[in-house]
Amino acid sequence: MRIHAVPRHVLRHLALGLLIHAGGAQAHDTWLATSERDLRSGGTSFEMSTGDRFPRAEVAPEAGSLMRNACISVDGKRQRLQPERTDGASLLLRVRHGDGSAPLACWVEQRPFDLDLDLALVEVYLQEIRAIPSVRAHWEQLKAAGKPWRETYRKNARIETTHGLNASPEQRAAARKPVGLPLEIVVEGDAALRPDVEHSFVVLLGGKPLAGLPVEFVNDQQAIGIWRTSDAQGRLTLRFPFAARWMLRGTWIEPRRGDNTRWDSEFVTLMLEVR
Repeated sequence: MRIHAVPRHVLRHLALGLLIHAGGAQAHDTWLATSERDLRSGGTSFEMSTGDRFPRAEVAPEAGSLMRNACISVDGKRQRLQPERTDGASLLLRVRHGDGSAPLACWVEQRPFDLDLDLALVEVYLQEIRAIPSVRAHWEQLKAAGKPWRETYRKNARIETTHGLNASPEQRAAARKPVGLPLEIVVEGDAALRPDVEHSFVVLLGGKPLAGLPVEFVNDQQAIGIWRTSDAQGRLTLRFPFAARWMLRGTWIEPRRGDNTRWDSEFVTLMLEVR
C-alpha cells in the first residue's frame, strides 16, 4: 500500500501502537495532571498519562520507568512522588503534605527507551514534532543509504499545580526554577497564569537555553494547538486566549554523537492551569 493512500489519523494511531510496543508502554506525549479521582486528605494525587493528543490518555506509564521525580512545596521543601496504582490509562502518583506545604510544582524524568520505527511511519512522526530542517535533511541521507530509523528517547514532564494560583509571587518564582531535567520548559517570572496576559517561558537543554525548538501549546478545550519556536535565548511567549488546562509539548532530536545512524531524542511537557 502506498503511504499517501493511508489517512493521516490512521498512521498516527499506528505510530502510537508501535511506540507503545517498542517502548514498554511509552507512546508520544507523557504528562502530569492533578488527579480528581483520588482526593483523600493529607496529600495531592497526580495522573501520569501518555497519549498521541492531550488530554486523551491512552497508556499508563510503568512505575518502573520513573527515574528522578519530586515536588516542591509552598514552604520550599522537596518530596518524592510515590506511585500508587494504575487506574485505566493513567499511573496515579501521590505526594503527602500537611497544611501550608502543598506542592506548587512537580516533575518526572523517565528512563530512556530504544525504538526502531517502521519507515512508513517516520514522516508522520517528523510532522507531529515539527522536526527542524537539519533533522529532515539528515534523515533523507540515511534513508537514501538504506538505513533504518533507530532512536533512543526519553520523556521529561513538569506540572505547575493550582496551588500556585494562591501562592505568593516569591513562592511561585521558587517553584519555577529549573530542576536539571535533560529537557525542560519553565515559566518565567512570578505572576499567576491568566488569560489575555502575555507570559514567557524558557526551554532548557542540559540546563542551557535551547534555540529553535518548535513547541506546541495545546489545551483541554479545543483540538487546535498554537505553535511557537524558541528564540535565540530559548524563550517562548504566548498570550493565552482563554482559561483552560494548557500543556506545552516539544521534542528535541539529533543524530547521536559518534554514531550518526542513530537518533537521540528528549520529549518535554509542561502542564499549566490558566484561570
